[in-house]
Amino acid sequence: MEKYLIPAMTRQGIKEESIIVYQDVKCLGNLKAFMNSLRYLENDDTTWHLQDDIAISKTFKEKTESFTSGVVCGFCSTFDKYKKGGKVNVKDMWYSFPCIHIPNNLSKEFLRWFKENAMGNEAYKHHLKENKHDDVLFMDFLKANYPSMEITHLIPNIVDHIDYLLGGSVVNPARKDKRVTSLFWYDKDVVDAIERSLRYAGT
Repeated sequence: MEKYLIPAMTRQGIKEESIIVYQDVKCLGNLKAFMNSLRYLENDDTTWHLQDDIAISKTFKEKTESFTSGVVCGFCSTFDKYKKGGKVNVKDMWYSFPCIHIPNNLSKEFLRWFKENAMGNEAYKHHLKENKHDDVLFMDFLKANYPSMEITHLIPNIVDHIDYLLGGSVVNPARKDKRVTSLFWYDKDVVDAIERSLRYAGT
């Protein structure tokens, strides 16, 4: 993150003090770490949540500063059945946790819902055991509590998922498709530059 993602953001003019880095220093794992990170959010603010194994588009700053209300999805992959941009119903939202905007008060509500409805729930036993699927749980929370909510889908996507290049591991090693990249990514040269940099550094 410190080597690629944060410098890419600051080069676009994003102030470093506005970037909050949550590090899983206790090795909680995907789901537990994400839920724990929500505890530190201020209720009256709003946050773009990013995973660390992404590349940002050339218009990332412009788009993230333009969309600052509601739930906004900045990433779409082959796992998403509904592949249209603009306003959609919550039932059609993307699995966009590599890049998603969520109002902080909604994140806090999700955290409470998770503790009260998902923990110990047989329906989520698999999710909790694997310590993953935060995106699925968030979608279930919205469907249960805000079934009429409109979600914004951004096309072009504003990030590409490049865990095959960064991080040295894949969260789902058993998945058939080892590369789960953006379906609407138009800045191929950005990823090419990261790949060249990694190759040059011998990593």
